[in-house]
Amino acid sequence: MIREKDLIIRSIKQEDLKYLEKWETPEIRGRYQEYHFKSMVELKEKYNKNGFLSDELKILIAELKDFGPVGLIFVNFKRKGIVNLGLVITVTEKRGTGLGKRIIRILLKHLFNNYPLARIEADTDHKNTGAQKVLKNCGFKEEGRLRNYRYHHGKWNDSIIYSLTREDYNNLKEDIDE
Repeated sequence: MIREKDLIIRSIKQEDLKYLEKWETPEIRGRYQEYHFKSMVELKEKYNKNGFLSDELKILIAELKDFGPVGLIFVNFKRKGIVNLGLVITVTEKRGTGLGKRIIRILLKHLFNNYPLARIEADTDHKNTGAQKVLKNCGFKEEGRLRNYRYHHGKWNDSIIYSLTREDYNNLKEDIDE
């Protein structure tokens, strides 16, 4: 568990599965998100397998104290030294409040301080300017466009790839640790 002030990042508990099921809709996940679970049965099977905490992929909950769960975090250990981050704020009224930036900054600090990473990557739909702004504000650098990279809402969409190297992070550390 990672805790900073009122923000908690933690593993998913069995009682959280109701949130994950509720969040698997376009209205909650937003216009740019891919979908991961097809039914509550599949969701429970995947949870029972490893609690969404494998060596390759960790799915976590972002929670605000005195409010409850507000989002999902995906930490994908792609290969040695490289992690791909994903974040979706699932509570509509919490979007655009700076919460995404707080979560990403906390994750960067945790990941670079606890894993021998060379870089952290994130990609987002090319039309998702809100996520792009968050990544840039957290020090990520745009690397390019991935054509037909994400499938959602019945079609293939381009994605923009961003990265933050350990060296970038060390240069930004004071700003991130605010």
